[in-house]
Amino acid sequence: MPTPKKKAAKKGAKKSAAGKTPAKDITTIKKSAKANSTGKKAAVAKPSGNKKATNTIGVSRSIRSLDTTSAGMDLNIIFKLGLGEITATHFREGNKIDRKKITQSGQVHFDNVQVNDVISINGACSGSCTLITNRQTDPPSDSSQPRAYTAGSIFDNLLVEQ
Repeated sequence: MPTPKKKAAKKGAKKSAAGKTPAKDITTIKKSAKANSTGKKAAVAKPSGNKKATNTIGVSRSIRSLDTTSAGMDLNIIFKLGLGEITATHFREGNKIDRKKITQSGQVHFDNVQVNDVISINGACSGSCTLITNRQTDPPSDSSQPRAYTAGSIFDNLLVEQ
């Protein structure tokens, strides 16, 4: 009759289907997974020496701040032959910074607009509408290439390039 030590050795000597590692009992795997799922976030490694700090996905934090210069941005909106309403929203990295609404021809001004910010244009007009900005955007919207909209709904996004 085998002793308890021999039983443990015999149990540990079992091989998995691949024959390389000892097989684990399914209940043991479930218990260890449950023990590891404490709901706590993984700790972020702190930088040592002259290395740059990185966030959890490994992107250098210095990349986000390539160009932190900001300036005001003006949107000149001209409604022709009818009524209109436009809401212009300023976004930075997906976060809403400011929102302004205009119901007649005029100017909308946003402070602190940086490169790679987005100006979202939403609205409608019964005639036509023209939008001109004082900053370089993609798609172009400066005085040499104004954005023109026909009657109906207006949906547009302008990426600030300079």
